[in-house]
Amino acid sequence: MMNNCCGQKLNIIAVSIANAIAEGMSDNEIELLSGLLQLVGEALAVIPAAKALCGGAPPVGEEAIIK
Repeated sequence: MMNNCCGQKLNIIAVSIANAIAEGMSDNEIELLSGLLQLVGEALAVIPAAKALCGGAPPVGEEAIIK
């Protein structure tokens, strides 16, 4: 049996949320909302990359230097 099933739990949560949100919506409304949420996800992915590039946060794996 798998000891680490966090990914499976997240998938179940995501499907449950999607089903709850989509209830009573038309296919066109679901497609529009899906596209909007994809854009939000892409925008969120850019934020840490931009912070690292602009010096707002150290790259992953580097420790902060305390002076």
